[in-house]
Amino acid sequence: MSTQHPPTYQQVTGSPSSEQHAASGQETLVLDGRTIISAQEPFHVLYELNTSPCDAITRACDLHKVRYQLSRADGEGQVRNRLDHIYSFKEKSTFSLRDLRKHVLIEGKTSQKRTYKETLLTSGTTGWTSCTADGHFTARIPITDRLKSSSQIVWKSPDGTTAALEARPKRRADGSLTGLAQLSVEAPLKAKDLDLLVACWMARLWRESKARLDDQLPSHKWKNFKKLARAQRNMARLGGGFAAAF
Repeated sequence: MSTQHPPTYQQVTGSPSSEQHAASGQETLVLDGRTIISAQEPFHVLYELNTSPCDAITRACDLHKVRYQLSRADGEGQVRNRLDHIYSFKEKSTFSLRDLRKHVLIEGKTSQKRTYKETLLTSGTTGWTSCTADGHFTARIPITDRLKSSSQIVWKSPDGTTAALEARPKRRADGSLTGLAQLSVEAPLKAKDLDLLVACWMARLWRESKARLDDQLPSHKWKNFKKLARAQRNMARLGGGFAAAF
């Protein structure tokens, strides 16, 4: 992954640190490994995860928002950043003969003014190409696009407005991705709702990738895979994130 840089002095001084990123519509977010950047400002890291959701090697994922601010309150000084842990998500075990869908629990890690305390993301009946975050967003591939190899997932708000369009990268025969996952934000969103949308997007990708691994991994290799995943998790804990570079 290319070296990322913080935003410019002008970008930081032009917006309050507490609400720096609220979508005004027509912005594309790009997942590059475990960082999320803006396609319009590729050196501006917006979010960072503790692990790549497309690898699905962990039982849970943490989503951090990168916050930038000046080192001095008088509008002068150096641009500094910190990671703000806003959401965690993990699989939620439920059993019901009436509902065989899968669930992911998304937990807010800050005040309820900034994040939603708990959001349950539920898969569609045929898998994770469709899902619902009750009261917030629904995601699905339109019926007219389901036979297309490059179909997009449409994320909608409760009122039916298209909030975002998700471009899903294809996978090669060896499981590697042919491109980067992208989310094109189409409607104006408050920072709190944008953060939740990003968390839902990451949770959907993570759970879809996990389902693919569960289906394809031979049972006799499962123990070796778990050892590898555990080792990579330990390395992720020891390694510094984007914020550690500044």
